[in-house]
Amino acid sequence: MWDEPTAADLCGKVPLTASRRPNTEFGIGTTKITYESPPNIAGIRARCEFNVILSYKEIEFEVSKALTPNGDPINENWQIRGLENFSDNEVLVVDRWGNKIYQASQYDNNKVVWNGTNSAGTFVPTGTYFYSVTVSFQGKRVEKKGSVEVVR
Repeated sequence: MWDEPTAADLCGKVPLTASRRPNTEFGIGTTKITYESPPNIAGIRARCEFNVILSYKEIEFEVSKALTPNGDPINENWQIRGLENFSDNEVLVVDRWGNKIYQASQYDNNKVVWNGTNSAGTFVPTGTYFYSVTVSFQGKRVEKKGSVEVVR
């Protein structure tokens, strides 16, 4: 959060255009903010720039333990809360024999999501499946492994 700059000349307040406003949501990384005045009589513009830098102290995400792809709107897709904050991620789901069932990069709980189907698009049977979720961010790498239940 920041206070918007103000500008004035001898005649009064000068309006500023902004690339972003306070209360804007930012993604992870650095975003440059620019405020600029209209040109004065000599064609000169006043300009103010600063960076908003957003990072995580730790890579944290929570893997749900089950999905129930049965046609109702509840738990139709496997959710990995917080993973959408880290675009450099890999998700792998295998069956109990180690056969690859699902694999994706940039899993985001929205467009890239596992809905209980295998790579051929066929629904997998009810059972326990095993996952590996790997995230890389700012030189750190975190991997979580566990199991997820598919219930129909």
